[in-house]
Amino acid sequence: MAMCKSAPVVPLLRHLLLAGAAFAVVYAPGAPISTLGIEASAQNMPPVFQRNDRDGDGRLSKREFPGPPQVFDRLDADNSGYLTPQEVRRGGRRGGSRTDAQGQSGRQQGGQRSAGDTALPATTRKGPLRFVDTHIHLHQLGLDKTHGNQGGGREQGRREPMDEAANLAAAARNLIARMDQQRLQTALIVVVPSSREGRAQSYHLMRNAVRDHPGRLRLLAGGSLLGEMLVELPAGAVTDDVKQRFRKTAEKLLDDGAAGFGEMISYHLCMNPKHKFEYVPPNHPLFLELADIAAEQNVAIDLHMEAIETRADMPGNLRRRCSKNPGTLEPTIPGLEELLRHNRKARIVWEHIGWDNTGQMTPSLMRRLLQSHTNLYLSLRVPRQLQSKDGRVFPNRIVDLDRRIKPDWLRLITEFPDRIMLGADEFVGPGPEKAKLAASFESTWAIIDQLPKDIAAKIGGDNARRVFNLTPP
Repeated sequence: MAMCKSAPVVPLLRHLLLAGAAFAVVYAPGAPISTLGIEASAQNMPPVFQRNDRDGDGRLSKREFPGPPQVFDRLDADNSGYLTPQEVRRGGRRGGSRTDAQGQSGRQQGGQRSAGDTALPATTRKGPLRFVDTHIHLHQLGLDKTHGNQGGGREQGRREPMDEAANLAAAARNLIARMDQQRLQTALIVVVPSSREGRAQSYHLMRNAVRDHPGRLRLLAGGSLLGEMLVELPAGAVTDDVKQRFRKTAEKLLDDGAAGFGEMISYHLCMNPKHKFEYVPPNHPLFLELADIAAEQNVAIDLHMEAIETRADMPGNLRRRCSKNPGTLEPTIPGLEELLRHNRKARIVWEHIGWDNTGQMTPSLMRRLLQSHTNLYLSLRVPRQLQSKDGRVFPNRIVDLDRRIKPDWLRLITEFPDRIMLGADEFVGPGPEKAKLAASFESTWAIIDQLPKDIAAKIGGDNARRVFNLTPP
């Protein structure tokens, strides 16, 4: 996240100031504690060093440092590549007020993370509106209220009177305020069935909410109406009449102003009892028909699909999460490749790359597919939560626990800078509180500042404008 030079030090460094008595000695910058004859036992080391000095040399390298890289660089007064307690104490004194430091927060007090949830500084990015998010949801209640324990769940929510249109309008305003902070020009809003009145109403409500913000919000449609036909009709039941009806609906969505088709679901895992499992092979005849329509109309397809190269048992954690998940993971990659080969003019944007639930969404798989299929594009998502409550690190996340892009993913991004975008996949509700479930907006857009400027411009907006035919800023 972009930070100005006067930004205060992250909150965990305040603990060093409270431990000043332990360092009432002259400390030579850059020298290990052991060479100075200073006792380096756990009881007289500040908490940030106790928890993060992995090699025990009394210094923090940039990799060990638990704050943003920009803060490390500002504290490293002698440019040695290491932080000493003395440099940290000096940096802490230069920091802002206690309130300002807490506003940077992200990390828990004392530098501890809670269940893998490493938050980010709330710094507002500078510059013109220039970025594009390829995948965002507006929600009329808020995901926490419908899938979590807050607000009594979906059943209680259904008994309460609610103006869905007004709530979606409020959600759109909330999203635009957050877009302004991150300097996003445009967000693509996807339609999934969520209205109490059914799929058609879901589409109409979302279309109307998006229309109120031309230039800032654009609609990707089809997940509600076309998705119903995909789910309900097995491949053998698709006739020419079905294809004609499917095509007529798809073209009507584009005539209504949709910028493309989305969220089109191939393999959707159930993540809690109020969620759903859904599977449509990506080479289903209606997916192939949609590829033809998209190519003819020069629009893109936004695809939700788990990465599954080989058939395998459903992971135990997913079986425990939701009984709707089947016992076996069905391969999706062969069908995806058939879809990509079917019509090379059809642009497929595979969403949620970096949110891997099967362990198979590896950088090497992404590289192979990008090399083989020039009509495939990836949209990265960086979830806020990176590890489970028991400390297990989730597989194939884009960033490490310090929120730095992992080397394998960084190589992939730099090898294919014209084929990758960002799509946060967060559900923005009408209330003032930000969602806890599926939170990923700020964490996804934080990685843009770790990229070279030319690549950041492509990943952050230029690629999405080209692929989805959006107006440049």
